[in-house]
Amino acid sequence: MKRYIIRRLLLGVIVVWIVSVLIFLATRASGDPVLMMADPGASEEELDVIRNRYGLNLPLPMQYVVFIVNSLKGDFGQSLFQGTDASQLILERIPATIELLLAAKLISLAIGITGGVLAVASRRKWIKNAVRMFSLLGLSMPNFWIALLGMLLFSVLLGILPTSGRGEIQHLIMPAFALGWYFSAGYTRITYSALLEVLNQEYIKLARIKGLPEWLVIGKHALKNAMIPVITLAGMNVVIMISAAVPIETVFAWPGLGYLLYTSAGNRDFNVVQGVVLIISIFMVLLNLLVDILYAYLDPRIRYD
Repeated sequence: MKRYIIRRLLLGVIVVWIVSVLIFLATRASGDPVLMMADPGASEEELDVIRNRYGLNLPLPMQYVVFIVNSLKGDFGQSLFQGTDASQLILERIPATIELLLAAKLISLAIGITGGVLAVASRRKWIKNAVRMFSLLGLSMPNFWIALLGMLLFSVLLGILPTSGRGEIQHLIMPAFALGWYFSAGYTRITYSALLEVLNQEYIKLARIKGLPEWLVIGKHALKNAMIPVITLAGMNVVIMISAAVPIETVFAWPGLGYLLYTSAGNRDFNVVQGVVLIISIFMVLLNLLVDILYAYLDPRIRYD
């Protein structure tokens, strides 16, 4: 396992390096930010002063070297648009993104597991059909569309939830639900499939023969073993959820990394965009590794060595 972890970390360094090259070239190809920073009608000399201040007058290879060296120190430079430290801006937004991801994960797991258990335990056909329809809609409708529908219903028509910002629990409900909707559908389907497989095991049949109530058979004996694939999928979905949070944070103006990335890209704020993408890529690499390790502990049959 140690050898596997070391190998994955080395591969992760290569992945992050490739991401750094791509985002560096992409930001430079988007246009000259100096034209947005300077006053209208600024002379070429004034534009050169701004370029010299931010190091944009250097050749591209040299700019990349400076970017990498400073990034290794945790310094992403100065925000070209706000004029403040880019690293500080990013650090201030990380707690909001983590809060949104945790809330969305809890909501998606609660809805998904409950839906899967209901589909298996209920003998009423309409409940099973409703769960199947929910899964189909959840996997078909994009999260930003759910966000807009939530705004229309709960903010515009009912006026009970705010449309943007971060503060009280009311601000978190709609963004977390919109982000967790898609993933809850996946958890519903996999909980349903895993429970059906577990309920055919011999020890479940023995529990039923003993006369245990069906809710106890499912809730105490079957659900525990059925959670292994659900937990594995939940860990893998954290990586996808990070990228999926970008449109949600943008729609609700949630002050996280996704909204910072959106506004910075629109303002051609090179340093902030590069820093946010690097931080997100590092998170994804580490989370992927953590999920693989967790999967090996949950399923003893998995041996990476």
